[in-house]
Amino acid sequence: MTTFATIDIGSSYIRCFIASSQHTNNTLSILGHAFEPAQGISRGIIVDIQKAKLSINNAFSRAEQQCNNLSIDRLWVSVNSELSTHEIQSSISIPSGKISQDNIQQVEQKAYESFKNDPNTQNLQVAAQFPHSYYTDNTSVPLFSPPIDLAAGALSFSTKIITISLHSYNNIVSCLPRHIPITTIPAPYAASLFCIPPSVKQHGCVLIDIGAQCSSYWLLHEGKFLHTGSLHIGNDDISKDISQYFTLSLQEAERLKISHGHASSTAEHDTTSISSCNLLNEYHDISKGRLIDIISAKLDDIFSSIFEQLEQYNLVELAHYFILTGKITLLPGLAARAEIQFSKLKQEYYQLQIPNASSDSTAQQQLRNHPNIRVDIAYPLHSLERPLSQNHNLLDICPNASEYQLLNPENHVAAGLLLLGHHHPASQLSNNILNPQKKLAQLIKKIIHV
Repeated sequence: MTTFATIDIGSSYIRCFIASSQHTNNTLSILGHAFEPAQGISRGIIVDIQKAKLSINNAFSRAEQQCNNLSIDRLWVSVNSELSTHEIQSSISIPSGKISQDNIQQVEQKAYESFKNDPNTQNLQVAAQFPHSYYTDNTSVPLFSPPIDLAAGALSFSTKIITISLHSYNNIVSCLPRHIPITTIPAPYAASLFCIPPSVKQHGCVLIDIGAQCSSYWLLHEGKFLHTGSLHIGNDDISKDISQYFTLSLQEAERLKISHGHASSTAEHDTTSISSCNLLNEYHDISKGRLIDIISAKLDDIFSSIFEQLEQYNLVELAHYFILTGKITLLPGLAARAEIQFSKLKQEYYQLQIPNASSDSTAQQQLRNHPNIRVDIAYPLHSLERPLSQNHNLLDICPNASEYQLLNPENHVAAGLLLLGHHHPASQLSNNILNPQKKLAQLIKKIIHV
């Protein structure tokens, strides 16, 4: 049996789970869990060490008490802010004409050294490394296992590394329990394990996790990770806009968003009034249509910001299926709004590619034939009979239905961390998983197909 803990460090809440994993019968039992309001954290970044440490330790201690302070083998921690993706490559010649183990180590070390010595990466910390690939001068397709003994005159190596700010990483580690080995995992990756069914992973999609103050995305194509990133914008920004426009407290703005919010305004909404209490404790009516306009405008900002990053990294062509997760997914009409906005942005993108093209141009044909945008919501497991987020790996290994019912949209990252902890006991991990090394690449290669 392996006992592990997970901590999802959000801008609004710290979420901690402690679970035991029985690998003989493939079951996972949640032994303790605690949610603690986040203090000292803004936009996913720790800004006050003492307050953040208190919040994290309170959540961990409360969860630990529920399982009688059972010894914990490993701690899985999510990181969600300042994520960036790097692709590192290297090539060497093979004088002998046959690839050896030494050649594999040489080409990998050359890539890692180039990343380590790059002046632009000196203040970055590796959070994860994803499956690498090899190419030879005789193969036109990537090889995902070291091509030892293969005849070749040249060997190339490529891998993707996800980083966060070194200072942010050090601040996170300083707030965690010191006596337990720690593994950091990008939050959108953890959420993807829980929210994306295996069949969708093979086809490809963009998972968007809209948090309280920080949003992130995770792009898969043909079953492989391609890119991730994060934005300092989230669900709380919608409430702030409502608060400022109607002169309301943030609590009242949040209440209106939850009780009366919608992602798209209609003619019916425009004629509806809502009673609200302003900062002077005076009750007055506000326009539901205007409330919804404010919500939809900020949602469009979030979607546009993510699309801009996809455009920046030339990934628009691969972005046609989106899955949304986070508390905001409970907002009615969200999927339809996202679908409209992403379709509009993609059409504008194609139009910019062909400003002066003739009617028979390839680009115009591409504009007419590009795949339609589709958007789905990763709903809570217990809200639908057959939800999109139903991951049979998790449902099969949780013996008690009440355990996975804890994993609502706000906790999808925690759910992914639980899957990681269950499928990969501490004995399979090196004590320092954070440096770019072959063991980490092999581990990620296994778990990306969970």
